[in-house]
Amino acid sequence: MSANKIYSNSDQDFTEEWVDRWSEFSHLIFALLITDRPYVKPYFIPHPPTEDEQLKHKQLRTWFIEHAERLIPLWADYYEAKLVKLEADDDTPYIHWLNPFAMFYEPENLYEMAHAIHLQNSRDVWKPNEADSWNTCMILFRQGLIARTFYSFICGDEDENTSVPEAPSTDKNAHRPKTSFLNTEEQQLVMEWTIKYEDFINALMDIVLKPQPPEETEKLQYAEYRTWLTTHETTILPHWQMYLTWQEKYVANQQGQDGDYGFNPSLQCPIDYFYKPEDPYRCSALLNLAESPEKWGTNQSHVGEVIELLAGASLQIARFREWAFKGNLCLHLHWRQKVNIGHYTLLTSSYDGLVFGSSNFNNKADIDPVPDFGICLANLWSNQVTSYPKTVIDWPDEGMIDIPLFEKTVDSILKLLESGKKVDIAGCRGHGRTGTVLACLLIELEHLGPDSAIKTIRDRYCEFAVETPEQEQLVAIYYQNKIRRSGEDV
Repeated sequence: MSANKIYSNSDQDFTEEWVDRWSEFSHLIFALLITDRPYVKPYFIPHPPTEDEQLKHKQLRTWFIEHAERLIPLWADYYEAKLVKLEADDDTPYIHWLNPFAMFYEPENLYEMAHAIHLQNSRDVWKPNEADSWNTCMILFRQGLIARTFYSFICGDEDENTSVPEAPSTDKNAHRPKTSFLNTEEQQLVMEWTIKYEDFINALMDIVLKPQPPEETEKLQYAEYRTWLTTHETTILPHWQMYLTWQEKYVANQQGQDGDYGFNPSLQCPIDYFYKPEDPYRCSALLNLAESPEKWGTNQSHVGEVIELLAGASLQIARFREWAFKGNLCLHLHWRQKVNIGHYTLLTSSYDGLVFGSSNFNNKADIDPVPDFGICLANLWSNQVTSYPKTVIDWPDEGMIDIPLFEKTVDSILKLLESGKKVDIAGCRGHGRTGTVLACLLIELEHLGPDSAIKTIRDRYCEFAVETPEQEQLVAIYYQNKIRRSGEDV
């Protein structure tokens, strides 16, 4: 909160309601846009909005528009105090940050929204571009982080020195090694540059993968991105080199562990690899899509490699941005990773492991080892088709779950294991919700206390398991309820 201003209870209550409704709105868009694996043919087309989803969008949109005037002055205080104004050739970024949420709720309906944010050309048929849908989900995720820090700013639950989005607090991550955080100005430079780079990658994919030569507008677009990225490159290179050094040490420390990283660290492209060519023709030739810079062509035998290369670059840049704010993160993609608990061996899978794992974007849902049953702890898995039965649990990311539902989930996993089933516990990144469930399975099968269970699963599975204080509390509540059920004293 600002040192010079204390906000009224009414303002705080309004901000809390606004953030809750934005979370609900984002969840609605996520459910409509999320896909099993971006950039892969045959493309998965998300289902058109149902009548209930359209009604929910209408209700939330109406509320946001009716309360925009009350939001703006509160948001302006937060923006001026916490968000460094983006440096750009024009004032578009500044205008955007005056209300970065409006672009999603101002369009009259979901079809108009998809058209307005360039997910599709039509206003009548639901057919969003898959690559851009994925990028939009990442934008919504970032805005969700910013919305939470906005709430903390207004309600006084923040440290004056906290950056935006907030880096994890010391107490929350005391068990994790850290590198030095970048300062706020450096973080903002990284955010601005990486967002521009991601926009460039999406535009490049549209240009180089189509059989027709680029139009003049596309050539101009390429040139504008290239000029901007090249001009700002010198400010970003020192931070990029710090990230690569950290990444090299991370990978070295992970040698011998199961899983992969979604990329080969020894085959990383230079940061300017895609925008260094002077025009799309030279870029196409560099990517082996064309025989020479003078002749346009799309060599179909190399399209898959180019898609993988571009998607891998996007993943790296997203991780670079996350590292800039957190100082440390998990590069591990948990995909069918074996975890021994008691006499049983479970599998764990993250959603980004499905998308970016080592099987080169093939459908990895049915490769060995194939589970007998999946317990999915994130709604992202709802549309994923598998050859084995699965249950999707409604558990918000980094949020709390209904205690009886959580206990029922753990109990169902225990019964599946006891019946000899091979169980896959699937989350979003395989850390928070997955780690929480694994810790409670340790309580049941190895008779550990809550603190010992959390420490053990971080040592045995992943140091980032059980991410938030709320998840640690959930493990403690589960343990206390188990003791009460058994008639013992805590």
